[in-house]
Amino acid sequence: MQELRDLILNLSLLITLAVTYQIAVSRFPPGGRASGLLVGVVFGLVVIIGMTFPLTFIEGLIFDGRSVILSLAGLFGGPLVVGIAATMAAAYRFWIGGPGMVVGILTILAASALGILAYFVRQHLGGRLKGWMLYGFGLLVQLVMLTLFIQLPDGWRIVEHLGPTLLVTYPLATLFLGLLFQDYEAQARARTHLNELAYYDALTGLPNRTLLLESLDRALREEKPERRTHMLAIFNLDRFKTVNDARGHAIGDTLLKAVGNRLRSLSHPDDTVARISSDEFALLLCRSPDEQAGMTEQVSRIAHAMRSPLPVADEEIDVGVSVGATEFAAGSAHNASEVLRRADTALHQAKRRGGNQSVFFDAAMSAEVERRFAIEHDLRRALGETQLRLFLQSQFTADGQVVGAEVLVRWQHPQRGLLTPCEFVPIAEESDLIV
Repeated sequence: MQELRDLILNLSLLITLAVTYQIAVSRFPPGGRASGLLVGVVFGLVVIIGMTFPLTFIEGLIFDGRSVILSLAGLFGGPLVVGIAATMAAAYRFWIGGPGMVVGILTILAASALGILAYFVRQHLGGRLKGWMLYGFGLLVQLVMLTLFIQLPDGWRIVEHLGPTLLVTYPLATLFLGLLFQDYEAQARARTHLNELAYYDALTGLPNRTLLLESLDRALREEKPERRTHMLAIFNLDRFKTVNDARGHAIGDTLLKAVGNRLRSLSHPDDTVARISSDEFALLLCRSPDEQAGMTEQVSRIAHAMRSPLPVADEEIDVGVSVGATEFAAGSAHNASEVLRRADTALHQAKRRGGNQSVFFDAAMSAEVERRFAIEHDLRRALGETQLRLFLQSQFTADGQVVGAEVLVRWQHPQRGLLTPCEFVPIAEESDLIV
């Protein structure tokens, strides 16, 4: 009866391990160093707890689920995880001592080594094992354990006594936990993939507009704004559509990747590089107040380097780059969308000046944008309300005879009075109001 209770306790520890492993992989990215350290310690603690409540054959000879735990630690965690767990387990077994200490440590090393070997086999097979593979792996581990147990005093009797339990219960536990761990990993990968789709550009791997806005929000909400100053710069490829039309979308995609890689290589590791639209990239700089004066120079230097020809598919492609940038401080009243709008306003100013140049935002630009927006808005109403007036200007010969007339248009604005074409025609030409 005591053996049955001890066996149930060991199985309960395995279930606890499964739950803990699920929590670990859901909180930390699989394969990361932090995740490996945490999971290794968790596996090691479960092994130690299992050795604290073992199946005791005689004084100094203890049996527990360490072979299952350590083999799974190697299979799913790899060398780092099982190395930590095995070191903790071996140290604790050495501290316990007894006639079975040497064989006990050998079982720890053997289960860990088999787990590492299975880890690399699993990677070769694509990361997922079938049920019969997991059961076979668990059975192999227990056969090796029984072989080691033979070396104990009265080893054959121990094997005869514990063999059925080890060969039936523990392989099934390996199968059950292995399937659970694989499901947990699949769920973690799915969460990671969804996060990448939501926050990263699929083509370049750079953060997208959504993640950039979140980074801007964090920058604006910094607790000690006096320690940091920021600048947002938007880089637009002036002739990307021409390249796309002339060389095809495959070359266009390669060019965009090259642009992203170059911008990332020119930036500081603490800066955020993002792709925010088809041919636009953003750079968010964060500096100390002492470096504030150098941000404008750095953006200009990066813009100059970005205009150098890019090697793409056995040819070098010249791409003009227009840049709009704006500086902002943490703790200001602006929100992320407003900062992005200011940088975009400066970018449009650079495009209006002919492109391939850099413009830094100032307050006058915002007023000009508001003025142009208001004129376009009112002009659309003017077309429907017949506010445009036609005037005929006579044309004369040298001797003063009228030979024709030139038709002139004026806008009878309800608040601003009669407006000349130079005030509204350029804006109409930039919109769809003039065909």
